Parts: sequence; structure tokens; C-alpha cells
Amino acid sequence: MTLGLVMVVAAFIGLCLFNLEPARFGAHHDDGIYVVTAKALATGQGYRIISLPDRPAQTKYPPLYPFLLSLIWRVYPDFPGNLRPMLLLSAMTATLFLLATYFYLTRQGHCGPVVALLIVGLMACNRRMILFSGLLYSELTYALLSLLAVWAAERCADGRRTWTGFLAGGLAGLACLTRTMGITRPAALALYLLARRSYRPLAAVLLGAALFIGPWHAWRRAQPPPKPTASATYYTDYGADFRDIVWEMRACFGTWRPKTFITLPCYSRPPWCYP
Repeated sequence: MTLGLVMVVAAFIGLCLFNLEPARFGAHHDDGIYVVTAKALATGQGYRIISLPDRPAQTKYPPLYPFLLSLIWRVYPDFPGNLRPMLLLSAMTATLFLLATYFYLTRQGHCGPVVALLIVGLMACNRRMILFSGLLYSELTYALLSLLAVWAAERCADGRRTWTGFLAGGLAGLACLTRTMGITRPAALALYLLARRSYRPLAAVLLGAALFIGPWHAWRRAQPPPKPTASATYYTDYGADFRDIVWEMRACFGTWRPKTFITLPCYSRPPWCYP
């Protein structure tokens, strides 16, 4: 099975290297924000969106992924020449995620080596996996941290490895610092350990997660609010942007119909609703 795993991972690395294309940078939204904030961190300007007027603090996206990119920016400060090294981070994270998946499944006894290798092979062929391995997105970093957090939580569930619970909480906290939706990871681990009645690891998980999540939210709250413009709201605050969209829909359609909220994910602002 070791040879099979090596072959699958080697083939995936080949696909990743073939898929590295800096010219695709900026075709979407998030990659541009990540690189702008990475440059700000690398050049000592703080965690700010320096491409916007007034350079507001980036209080919307958590800072871990831009911080990793900023480390590469410090070594290769020439943009856009540093896009390829930054893209290599995505390829490396994807490869580590595949390896971690295999060893998690086999070491924790969830399946045998043959089934685990089949799962990893299917993941390596997945179109989304190949796509994200060649883009500057935080999904794969989040997936890797989440998987490692679950692995550590399972190992500490018997109550004899409290330090592993602290590790699980730290990894879950880092997942939250990668993507906002990661706040569900510490909660899920806490519910799992609570169901197993593993109370000491539960306390360790919550403490480990709080050490990472707490400072981030404290920093967010300490930042002065940006000027109340549509662009600043959109780029710095999920909640305020959601509120503005709801009010715009009411102004445009003159109703609070339930259908309004059902179709909210597909809503795009009509031209006449922009300030």
C-alpha cells in the first residue's frame, strides 16, 4: 500500500505543478483580498485592505492564510513574480491533506489501507481538489487543519491524553483563523467529547481553541469602524453587509415576503440600489 500511496501522491503533485498558472490570479474575488492583505502584513502596514480608500482594517476574513502568504511575500517581494511561490503553498497543502487523510483513516481504524487508498485516489482526481490546489484560496488549509483537529480529538476521547485535547483545540482554533465558518469546528469537537463524557479533554479543547479565537475577535472589536460606504461595509463586515442587502431588498421590492429570504443567497444588487 505504501507504493500505491506514493504513486497516487506523485501523480497528484504532477497535476498540481501542471495546474499552477499565475495568469488565473484575480479571476475571482478572494484571492485578490488574500494577496492584498498578505502584502500589507509583509510590508509592516498591519492587517489592512490597502487597495481600498482609507485602508480599513480587515475584520471580515481571519488572518491565518494571509499571514502564511505574507511569509512567502517577505522572501519573494517581487509581484507578480511571487505568485508562483504562493501558489506552491496551495499545492503543498493539498498534498499534505491527502497524506493526512490516508493516515487518519488507517491509524484510527476507520477503514483498511486498500479502502483508504481508494478514497485518497478519488480525492486526488476530484476536480475541485485539483482546482483549489492551483489557486490562492484558503479551503485546503482549512480542510487540513480541520482534519488534524478531528484526529487529535479522537485520540484524546478516552480521557488519558489531555494534552492531545489541547492540541485538538489549538488546531480547531487555527481552522477558525483560516475561515470564519471554522467557528463550528471547536463546537463540533466539544459536542463529540461531551457525548463521550470525556470532560478533561473537553476543557482542554475549549481552552486551546480560545487561545487562538479570543485574541482575533478582541482585535476585531478594537478596530475603529470604517467609513459607512458600500465598499467598506462589503469588504470588512459580514453582518453589516447582510443587513444592508436585506434593507436594499426591502427598498427595491417593498416587502418582507418570506420568499425574499429564501432567494437571498442568489440576490445581486440592482443598479438602482447602489448609493
